[in-house]
Amino acid sequence: MPPTGVSFTTIAAGAWHTCGITDDGTARCWGWNSHGQTVVPHGTTFTAIVAGRLHTCGITITGSTRCWGENGHGQADVPHGVTFTALAVGDTHTCGITRAGHTLCWGHNGQGQTVVPDAVTFTAIAAGSQHTCGITDYGTARCWGGNSHGQSDVPSGATFTAIAASGPNTCGVTVDGTARCWGDTRYGQALVPSGVRFGSDLIPPTITSSLDRVANPAGWHNDPFTITYVCTDNWGPVDCPDPTTITDDGADRPITASVTDASGRSAVVVDVINLDTTAPDVHPMVVESPNGSGWHNVAPTVTFECADTLSGVATCHAPITVTDDGASQQITGTGIDIAGNTGQASTTVNLDTDQPTTTIAPQVVGSTLSGTITDALSGPAKVTATLVPALGTGTIRIDATVDCTRAAYTAMTVMVPRAETSCGWTADAPAGVWRVHLSGTDIADNVEASHDAGTVIIIGT
Repeated sequence: MPPTGVSFTTIAAGAWHTCGITDDGTARCWGWNSHGQTVVPHGTTFTAIVAGRLHTCGITITGSTRCWGENGHGQADVPHGVTFTALAVGDTHTCGITRAGHTLCWGHNGQGQTVVPDAVTFTAIAAGSQHTCGITDYGTARCWGGNSHGQSDVPSGATFTAIAASGPNTCGVTVDGTARCWGDTRYGQALVPSGVRFGSDLIPPTITSSLDRVANPAGWHNDPFTITYVCTDNWGPVDCPDPTTITDDGADRPITASVTDASGRSAVVVDVINLDTTAPDVHPMVVESPNGSGWHNVAPTVTFECADTLSGVATCHAPITVTDDGASQQITGTGIDIAGNTGQASTTVNLDTDQPTTTIAPQVVGSTLSGTITDALSGPAKVTATLVPALGTGTIRIDATVDCTRAAYTAMTVMVPRAETSCGWTADAPAGVWRVHLSGTDIADNVEASHDAGTVIIIGT
């Protein structure tokens, strides 16, 4: 019977005896004592204890190892000068992992149970009746010695965190908390209860993220998008973060989400995102200034400047030279930023490259010359008549009055656009016989080449 009124921090069970370490570090053993297996060395304080069939071993507080009980095969003869950090005892053999990380076994070797595999480092050790097993530094298990019931046939593909052996049986706890047992099954000792987790959850959960829209090749989005998460854990369901919709513009923004399992282990996923939903600014500029009436008479060039404060400008519209005549032409340029947003802006261009035409009416009664000036686009603006005397010398230049019915315009008062394309003109002239040369100007400042309009006779009043 265990001692009453004693608190134990560690317990170990052999075949017919039990031992424990009390809360003050002393060891107590009870049960069958046929070979002194329950007679603890006096005055020794222990940090670990293990019990076999008829012998017991422990690691003292000073780091030395003591064994007592049956020693018919040398199983209690601890190697001299070796410090162990872990021990395991079988029926008639003992094994330990040294402070240097080596594994040593001693005692009975009838089944090869003390022949440790070469060049293998173990982090945990266990001993059955005539076999030994250990967990390697890679988490795999290796067993050697007796295999009469398959107790040394380790399940393939398993990674273990703990291992135990007894008789012709072996069991281990895998990294996902499940137990695996192999060896003798005659009494159900290898039948692990279903749905039960053992040990601690050593594997953190996982969290992955996915975006409902893929970024462009430059890594930018130009529309809001949603990040969803998938979480898993070996020990059961975990609370996964809700989807996150990204609506705020920004560059290199870390979006962090995490999940924590029941054991407190966590996993984090970080998505670095770039979102720019604003189109770039486009500024059109006409290189050549129009005249005071807003018209060009030579093909102007429109250039574009683009600016984008977040993702940056990818392309900006090339200059456009306007060659087609027309009023109120909308010249549009586009700019595209790196995120794929497109901006547009337009400017208005009035272009008239054709000269007006002027004619003179048959005359003449009185002292007034008259005729028409025609311009199909910007409209008539001015007529100049040059009078050359048929006889004699001297030239007279007269600026005619242009009458377009709705209003009278001079070159300084025209408006754009003109509704009239053909207007009358009049000019007062002195009496005489004159050779008339006419030249018209339109609102775009196109000037008609002076041409001979014929001879007129002006009869003064």
